[in-house]
Amino acid sequence: MTFFSGPVGFATGGYFEATAVSATAVSSSAVSFTNVPIGAEHSDRVVVVSLVAWESGSSQRTWTVGNTEIGGVNPTALATSSRDDSNQSITALFARALPTGTTTTITVGYSNSVTYHAIQVYRVIRGSASAYSTNTDSNNSSSTLTLSLNTPSSGVVFAAATRDINDNYPTWTGLDGQSSVDGPAFSGSHAAKKVTAATPYVITGSSSSAADEAGCSACISF
Repeated sequence: MTFFSGPVGFATGGYFEATAVSATAVSSSAVSFTNVPIGAEHSDRVVVVSLVAWESGSSQRTWTVGNTEIGGVNPTALATSSRDDSNQSITALFARALPTGTTTTITVGYSNSVTYHAIQVYRVIRGSASAYSTNTDSNNSSSTLTLSLNTPSSGVVFAAATRDINDNYPTWTGLDGQSSVDGPAFSGSHAAKKVTAATPYVITGSSSSAADEAGCSACISF
């Protein structure tokens, strides 16, 4: 698993940094990540959580991300996407304004039991907890996810993707600071980038092999 950190975007006042990655394998319809680092306190801090999850043998069953909490409070669901062919690939992005504390508990709920879960957590300063724009994509036996958004003059684009194949996570074009996770039969990745122009913005997640896959993206403004 790769990981990036460090404030990005001080020049215009708003900035973000990755604070934690965490993964667990437990079959449950609700999973909690405890003592998750969220960085230094700040009166204008927003915590963004990027989720990738996977379950085997879930053909023809519809999975949704259910009750989710950041620090005991339901966050804003920025974007979600899933693909339910022979297995289930799930992605989601959430955000909550959380000015106090340096760690928190993040709980993710599902409509059915899911076994593999991984999160990337970001600390955003002077950013919105609501989405400026979102986009999702899911494919059957494909090697490319394409996500198009409109961006503000200053903000952050986040993306997450899960693929129904191991050791073949998407590599993102148009985003930086990728982190990845591999499981017994799946792979996933998270990425983000500060944007500085109001324009249509296209990002792609490309892999070397075709597989069932799901991806979601969201942009928030500073």
